[in-house]
Amino acid sequence: MSLALEVCCMIALIFSLHGTRSLIRILTNSKIVDTPNSRTNHTSPTPRGGGIAIILSTALASVIYMIWRNDVWEFNSFATLLLAGSLILAYISWLDDKHNIPARWRLLAQLAVITTCTFLWPMSLPFVSDFLPQGIDTIFIILCWIWFTNLYNFMDGIDGLTAIQTFCICVPLFLLTGSPFPLIITMATAGFFYHNRSPAKIFMGDVGSIPLGFILGGLLLSTASLGKWEFALILPLYYLTDSSYTLFKRLVQKKNIWEAHSEHFYQQAVRRGLSHKQVVRYILIANLFIISLAFGSAFFPAYGYIFIILACVCVGVLLNLMRRHG
Repeated sequence: MSLALEVCCMIALIFSLHGTRSLIRILTNSKIVDTPNSRTNHTSPTPRGGGIAIILSTALASVIYMIWRNDVWEFNSFATLLLAGSLILAYISWLDDKHNIPARWRLLAQLAVITTCTFLWPMSLPFVSDFLPQGIDTIFIILCWIWFTNLYNFMDGIDGLTAIQTFCICVPLFLLTGSPFPLIITMATAGFFYHNRSPAKIFMGDVGSIPLGFILGGLLLSTASLGKWEFALILPLYYLTDSSYTLFKRLVQKKNIWEAHSEHFYQQAVRRGLSHKQVVRYILIANLFIISLAFGSAFFPAYGYIFIILACVCVGVLLNLMRRHG
């Protein structure tokens, strides 16, 4: 690891750590808090919007890194696109945290940002183009990216969970690709996690979960476009499964999919008696197995489907544990 990356990671960590601490006071005084109700999984009013520290810390450290290395444009121009898009989505999500913007306008903004980034993508997009025409392939990528952006928000429902999931995606991406961007995100998230671990003093809010979902969705799609699609699919498999199953169930039951609820497996586990720490610990342990399977698919691509099946079994065991335990 270069000196520039080490320094910038420390900047991201320190800025996020102290920025989140300041946000706790600012958001509480501004009365931007989540008040407990029948669908929430916390018991006391808690400020939301701590994701501001993650996104600004990531942007600051990344820009310093690019200037330090004198490669503002050469340093992964896709990362530059992701930073710009995440800042736009963070601003819109911040307005939503404060004023509850209707879902259709938020979705339209996400569509605009993601479509723009897709067409400005500085690399080819061979995701499923072996089976579909390029135009349909591109539409498929946009839809997957929008879904991942929103599921990251849907799954941000208990203390520390989304921060842990971010670690479990970013660290393997850094180890596989060597790109500094995932490591900077990891350190920025770590500073926030110190205050968000159970019992949380602050929540991430849409201003954190939406931009993070956007960035990580882009990084995973980028990895898939380079031929490591099994790796990109396996890493977030728990989040993909829990959120997609719950969405499908709510659609079948004719419920509003944009309405806040507590029907995800991890939320039900908390309501059955498990603590936030216990649920996050189970998910972390499962993710460690999932990460090992993801690397197996990267190093032994001929057996990629076997690793996917094993990862699905691992997620199934986790979901069954959360459904029955507590």
